Amino acid sequence: MSLFKLGQAFLRHRAHSTPNLLKSAIQPLRCVYMSNNLEVPAHYETASERLSSVLGCSKQDSCAILMEYPEIKKCAGQRLHTTCNYLTKNLGVDKQLIMSFPWLLQFSKKILEEKVKLLSCLTKCAISSTVPLLQFDTEQLWKLFSNKLEDDQAYLLKKNCQDTQDRITFLANNLQCSELEVCNLISKYNFLMAVPIQRLDAVFELFRESKISSADLMRDAWILRYNPEQIKARLEIIQAVGMDNAKPWHTRSLEKSFQRSLEVHIKTEELLEKSKTKLEYIKNLLKLDSIEGSVDFARKNLFLIRAGSERLKNAFDTLLSLGYTIDDIKAVPRMLVCNCGTITYRFELLKEMLGVDKPSLNLIVLSNDKFNSFVRKLEMQKLTEAALRLPC
Repeated sequence: MSLFKLGQAFLRHRAHSTPNLLKSAIQPLRCVYMSNNLEVPAHYETASERLSSVLGCSKQDSCAILMEYPEIKKCAGQRLHTTCNYLTKNLGVDKQLIMSFPWLLQFSKKILEEKVKLLSCLTKCAISSTVPLLQFDTEQLWKLFSNKLEDDQAYLLKKNCQDTQDRITFLANNLQCSELEVCNLISKYNFLMAVPIQRLDAVFELFRESKISSADLMRDAWILRYNPEQIKARLEIIQAVGMDNAKPWHTRSLEKSFQRSLEVHIKTEELLEKSKTKLEYIKNLLKLDSIEGSVDFARKNLFLIRAGSERLKNAFDTLLSLGYTIDDIKAVPRMLVCNCGTITYRFELLKEMLGVDKPSLNLIVLSNDKFNSFVRKLEMQKLTEAALRLPC
């Protein structure tokens, strides 16, 4: 096995074993290619050049896509051009969107036409907005939409007195996002097309009244399949104790976890009430606008109240001396309870390994296990980059 293939196999294994290290949907090797102007391996040269001419992107980007979706490598150049032209000219899908969903190029024009024909009968949305759903075959698409199609139309027509909505536009309006984002959500959470629309409407209404944001709902879409009565009962308790920072998961968690959250909230409010001097100190240290701002900041970062003032000041001065601003520190407030020696050591290590003047505080603040794991990943990435530069 060549060094290139060995590095590729190792990184794919690492992607599955440590997914939280990579805040991205793409494979680690693709990260390497997109962040470095690396030479394309010889056995990817032809396919990479072919895909690059189709998408109008760099060889490095096209090589990264081929590594993530090796099936595209098997597609003939003419087929890729035909599929891409159909997507861009007939469906209005721009090439940047194709690069976000490169698996589209695995399908022939004929297969895409069949899916598009079915989707145009099932939804009123522009086909360019339903791109994430094209990953399903026609049978899956029919099952996804057909179960509730008549019920949805009847309910929405009765509610709006007009036939301009379907389930996708209904979800987009209630989640305050685009139809494309909704379709992407549906591709991950198929139940969004199965839950009765009256129930979804009731859930949305409850969360609107409780002022829980649509962004929180999108991050926790599972809540949309829960019983509105259960959600309502939980929200009433949450409002009774004055929990302004409630999240959707509070309404669906186990009773034991929910009660624990309520206890923590009540104790937090009591602690803040008793810590007015400390809140004033935090306000002055971080140049916050008001004592109310200090209370909100401390409520989200209770460790600041529990830590000693001297420890906060030492960490704060250390970070300023390393070139970080007050805004940098406010963005990662846990840095204020870190050991000064640890901060300096990690700063110097990351500065050398990453080749930057000011490493991200989000890296410096990692736990020991995660930080050591990240350092090992960096070392392996450097080895892989060296291996990729070798002739195959």
